[in-house]
Amino acid sequence: MSKLKIADMWGLDPSIEYFTKKRNKFADLYRGEKFIINSIIRDKLSVLDYGCATGGMYKILKKKIRKLNYVGIDFNEKLLNKARILNPGVKFYSTREYKKKLKNKKFDVVLILGLLHLNNSWKKIITENAKFSKKYFIFDLRETEKTGIENILKSNFNMQFDSAKKKYKNYIIPYNIINSFKVQKLLKKKLNKFKKFIEIKYEGEPSKKSKTSYQSVIFANYCYKK
Repeated sequence: MSKLKIADMWGLDPSIEYFTKKRNKFADLYRGEKFIINSIIRDKLSVLDYGCATGGMYKILKKKIRKLNYVGIDFNEKLLNKARILNPGVKFYSTREYKKKLKNKKFDVVLILGLLHLNNSWKKIITENAKFSKKYFIFDLRETEKTGIENILKSNFNMQFDSAKKKYKNYIIPYNIINSFKVQKLLKKKLNKFKKFIEIKYEGEPSKKSKTSYQSVIFANYCYKK
């Protein structure tokens, strides 16, 4: 296992190459993500995208929303620099600065997609970013009705992505599979100012880049509404 910080692993070449080519078209999204996004689309929306990578979601949304006010947030400066190159004029901030930049600003939609199951701070991320939403709060998790796994040694994701270079095989991050009961208990407590608007769950195989003892996980997609 590499000693490189997880936040820095997102800036490795395979990660940048992956997000430059993928997750930037509506067809690239999971079916739960597609349904929820289509359900909340309006002619005019402000969107905060936490975990924006290279800004692929901006490209998706700008084709669906005529008046889009978008802000992207990410942990990794290399991803953010790429996002700024690919999407000139769009606001992108690091996780270190965005709270000061945004202050008390509220958004119609807060998105956290494809991130929480790859981050041990998933509970904190949900709690801290719900406050930026004035209407919709959308996120996804990987769940199980069995015992959850939140241990990088027992369940992890390989940051090699599509690269054939073996040097990236030792770069791993958490692949959290969280007990569904635990999730519901947490969401009821932390999102008590919202009402559950949409919940989509279906079973599927874990990512091919993950290493975990479970052969099937629950893809859980949530949309809460004020």
